[in-house]
Amino acid sequence: HTGEKPFSCSVCAKSFNRRESLTRHVKTHSGLLRVPCAVCGKEFRDPAYLLRHQAAHTGQRPDYKCEVCGK
Repeated sequence: HTGEKPFSCSVCAKSFNRRESLTRHVKTHSGLLRVPCAVCGKEFRDPAYLLRHQAAHTGQRPDYKCEVCGK
């Protein structure tokens, strides 16, 4: 919860608080990360975009939780 983001992307300089988040993000630049929608097959570079997209099929917004405290 400190707001510190020590992990920066060397391509676009976007910063992240977790190394895992940076690793996933870097794959979006290379096109390696493609997450398909189980309903329609549309592919997304970022799993967060897939979660938002799924609301089109379910009519429900996804639950977002803090990775630190779970709220």
